[in-house]
Amino acid sequence: MPASPDSKAVEQCPSLRRLTAAERDRVAAAMSPRDVSAGAVLWRIGEAPRDRGLYLVVSGEVSVAHHGPTRSSNSSRTVGPGSLFGERTILSDGPSVVGARALTPARLLLLTRDRFDALVAEIPALRTVLDDLDLLRDLEPEVLAAMRRSALARHFSPRTLAELCTVADVLDVAADEPVLRQGEAAPGFFFVISGELKVTVRAEGSDAPPVLVDTLHPGDVFGDVALITGQPQPSTVTAWGPARLARVRDDAYRKMLEVSQTHRRGVRSLADTAVDAVAAQVALGRDEAQHRPAETRLILSSVRGSSFAVTSLLAQTLAADHDDHVMVVTFPRPGGAAQPAPRLDGNVAYVELVTDDASAAARLGELLDRTTRHFDYVLLDAAERGDAFLSAIEHRVDRVVHLTHNTWAPLPTHALAQVPVLHAVLLGAPKPRREVTTMPTMHSGTVRLRLDLDTLSRRRALRLASVAPHERASLARLARAVSNRRVGVALGGGGSWGFAHLTLLREMTRAGVPVDLVAGCSFGAVVGAYWCALGEQSIPTLVHGAGALRNAAFGSIVSSVALGAMVERHLGHLALETLEVPFFPVATDVATGTQRAVKSGPIGRGVRASGSFPGIFSPVTSRGARLVDGGIINNVPEDVLVSEGADLVVASNIVSSPAAMAHVPQPLFPGRAGRFLHELNPLGRMSDLVRSTLILMHSAGSRDAHLADITYNAEPVPFLPWDFSHGEETMRHAEPEVARVLAEIRDAWQHLARPAAHREALVAAHLE
Repeated sequence: MPASPDSKAVEQCPSLRRLTAAERDRVAAAMSPRDVSAGAVLWRIGEAPRDRGLYLVVSGEVSVAHHGPTRSSNSSRTVGPGSLFGERTILSDGPSVVGARALTPARLLLLTRDRFDALVAEIPALRTVLDDLDLLRDLEPEVLAAMRRSALARHFSPRTLAELCTVADVLDVAADEPVLRQGEAAPGFFFVISGELKVTVRAEGSDAPPVLVDTLHPGDVFGDVALITGQPQPSTVTAWGPARLARVRDDAYRKMLEVSQTHRRGVRSLADTAVDAVAAQVALGRDEAQHRPAETRLILSSVRGSSFAVTSLLAQTLAADHDDHVMVVTFPRPGGAAQPAPRLDGNVAYVELVTDDASAAARLGELLDRTTRHFDYVLLDAAERGDAFLSAIEHRVDRVVHLTHNTWAPLPTHALAQVPVLHAVLLGAPKPRREVTTMPTMHSGTVRLRLDLDTLSRRRALRLASVAPHERASLARLARAVSNRRVGVALGGGGSWGFAHLTLLREMTRAGVPVDLVAGCSFGAVVGAYWCALGEQSIPTLVHGAGALRNAAFGSIVSSVALGAMVERHLGHLALETLEVPFFPVATDVATGTQRAVKSGPIGRGVRASGSFPGIFSPVTSRGARLVDGGIINNVPEDVLVSEGADLVVASNIVSSPAAMAHVPQPLFPGRAGRFLHELNPLGRMSDLVRSTLILMHSAGSRDAHLADITYNAEPVPFLPWDFSHGEETMRHAEPEVARVLAEIRDAWQHLARPAAHREALVAAHLE
């Protein structure tokens, strides 16, 4: 009897993999299903939870906000199928420090507090899993920042790193206890939470005492090189005193490497950039990478017109833009005709697999087992096949790509409930909402396309060279989304210094680096809105619009409606959800103290919400939320991009640390009286306030960019942040530092854009 979607959700939950299969079955039996509608509030921060317990998302999306000691704990995150939330409410009493609401219609599994207490008596490991998850979520910025510096993770996408954090466990190590031993295989890689450890090396075959070569402190990562290379551990790591570590085990790392092209691209990048003996060992793994199976994508459509048109053009785009090897598989129903022969077209192979529902799984499995080592991606087009067929092949599908006009349309089948879904919305049909809200009208990570499926399906020749430029751009965005190659840019606040964002975006575009997602705070939201609506044409509009910007800023002192009116006067009455390049203005909800990304409604009102500096500009209110400047919590909102599917994140922090004072003012008179009068000086105090604010915003912007792959930190400019008349000078001033950072961005994009493994050219023998 096949497992239900609910039991599958528990079985496949990454955070519960440390439990045995029997223990996961007991957890599944103790959880009860709950269906909630979009917008339903599960808990409010500061109130006693109505349903205190642990939730697992089966389908849909939930926004979860934490109050805690770290920056990330005061912001919202979106959790989807397979994710746990609520561990803090089930582990503690009193008012909730967690807020949760459904962003979409969602099916959840709830483990109530009383059932949890009974279950922990039977399965103590469950309590440990939740304790570790709760701790690591508070430590997420530090863990991710350390992993970015490590040999293992510096070429991996932010989403990959976030996934690794969900499968980590916490170890308490006693004084003098060895964690790794020289010459043994690495059991995983480690992050030091607290305490110190010593690294010692003993010469091979020597009886001499080991030599101390390093000391590890909180924030350090170790064990990663041996894990990558598969070589014996080169040193022994021992705790000086009691220490606490986070560990990603070898089996969790290997599982991710096995199923993810993105993860394998990171390993290949490491092999190509390393300069020591490690490179040679990693390079030996390339042959193994060539024999790993391709990732499969099932194309489903709720739109009139043949999905094969998009499937074929998508395959051609992956081959043309990224040199991927792609196999397109269609499934005609059995009839009188014989099985057609496979067809090769460069890096794309077309296979028609004639099969009925009963033999679908076996036939597809045999084809994939025989051929997929030669491909990076397999696109399955199952048009007009029903639930029985889809259920049969479900275990062979890594991801569903759903083509739809309706931004909230569910999948046209219930047979794929546990398969991750990428929604691809064909723009033009849905009517936008006319109010600003942090409730989205699209699923997280949705890719937006300007394609007409009906017209494409009527074309005789489905050749990439024959499509219009806007269709080619949409197909390129879809290809990057399907293959986890999307680039996101986070634009920080900082008034007129934000003209430097335009230099960065312009140079990225000219260097051939795509911009797939943009999030912005304050003036970064202004730049993001104009760029996503107009592209490079936004530069003259903003740079030569100093008067309009100045008037909007002064008018917003009375009401921030002035800022929204300026944006809509320049860009028209656009809705955020109609932009082809998704743009997310980020605000702070002062009612709850949480970060909110505005995802729908008029673009002007979204920008207004993000830039309403409290106490100076009026807030934006909507459905109980009181939205002000997003920079209060997170001035560089890269975490929004990660939750929306970005694989390469560029952060732009345009608040520079003020230069050291050339002359520090001294008292006019000697002695205590002189110092007293000097310290009373209101001009000096105002200078201290301005410099302290700039130092705080710069350091916060750098710290907040912990998920970014690359951060542009602007150099100081000789203009005040409220002076909008020097846009061109600010852009020119940014060019040298942007040029330096651009080299890193181009490098990172080239690593992300290429295939995960070196492959020989396709020949007919590869399909036999």
